[in-house]
Amino acid sequence: MLLRTRISLIFLLGLVILALGLLLASDLRERETEERFTEVAVTGQKALWQQLVTGESTALATLETPIRSDRGLARAVEERARAAIGSAMRRLVSDSELAPDVLEITNADGELVYSSRTGIDTARTLDLTSLAEVADGTSLSGLWQDRGDRFLVVHAFPLRAPAGGASGDSWWSRWAAMPAPCSSPSPRPWKRRPTW
Repeated sequence: MLLRTRISLIFLLGLVILALGLLLASDLRERETEERFTEVAVTGQKALWQQLVTGESTALATLETPIRSDRGLARAVEERARAAIGSAMRRLVSDSELAPDVLEITNADGELVYSSRTGIDTARTLDLTSLAEVADGTSLSGLWQDRGDRFLVVHAFPLRAPAGGASGDSWWSRWAAMPAPCSSPSPRPWKRRPTW
């Protein structure tokens, strides 16, 4: 092989290695830029969701005082009169400007006493751990997964039977005002517990 051919082959090999190195560096730079843009988008989505959930939870919390102070509702809950509970809840909600999708009252054992849902899917939304927290007097607000394809903004609080009531149960009320779409910018789905 001639010297000229050897030099040409070495030069071509060097150019190929240089081109591959530049392509690899460009690809890495592009991936880093894409990751930064994705991180900014996810951060923006989280901030937006936090703002939406906080606003909806605050709006739902405005119903807490009227519901807790309604003696007719407390008596109906103590007697487990579904029609009276439904009537009292509709009256209380119609007095406000909110239109919750789901209204529930459950006892501390997790038994659903009242639900505004109709049909087959009338299971309670909160898990037993969250129910125990509410029964202990803690109000919970946040985003909960209702089904595999639906999320709800939830505000749950204890609803006590009136003093001297026969039941002695600790009741809580939970409702949601905003079904959230299932699209999430992160690959991990929302947890069952509130994230904010």
